Amino acid sequence: MTRSRDKDGGWAWTVLCACSMCIMVSNGLAILAGMFQTVFLEEFQGGVVFTSWITSLFASLMQLAGPLSGLTSSVFGCRVSVMAGGCLLTLGLLLSAFCRSLTSLLLAFGISGGLGLGLIYSAAVVAVNFSFVKYRPLATGVVLAAGGLGVMGMPALCRFLLDAYSWQETLLILSCVSAQLLVAGAMLFPSDAHTAGTGCR
Repeated sequence: MTRSRDKDGGWAWTVLCACSMCIMVSNGLAILAGMFQTVFLEEFQGGVVFTSWITSLFASLMQLAGPLSGLTSSVFGCRVSVMAGGCLLTLGLLLSAFCRSLTSLLLAFGISGGLGLGLIYSAAVVAVNFSFVKYRPLATGVVLAAGGLGVMGMPALCRFLLDAYSWQETLLILSCVSAQLLVAGAMLFPSDAHTAGTGCR
């Protein structure tokens, strides 16, 4: 089956939906850092400062890893960047469910999960810009609005999960949610512009 990858139409709208999903999930997960800080404090009885480093890294690396995401997108393409970020994020959340110390949580939740968010976030925004010209402002607005939906909806979902399950099971479920970003990333096929060497792969 032949897919249209023309700008402003065809496959570009599929890319928009995939990128919107990426931004919605990544923004939603980042806002959960504060909720998990309370959970980690109660579970491990560690210091407030060290525990806050774990959750702060998770949330802040979504933006701080922007240069790394930009470099990865330039060299390997937006598709690879999003899928690599999805792998890191999923792995980080999955391993966090089995962590028994704050140090291991720092590595799994804070660094692996945070870097995953960073690789996903910037690449998803860039991919939309390479898929649209005429409707680029509208497409960018839709993607950013999807982030707002994630910020609004994910805390309610997480609260429900924490009430119904343990925090470890909640992290396992969230890792399954983040794994869907691998599917979304796989949909970011090259545009015709990049085939000519001028866009994001």
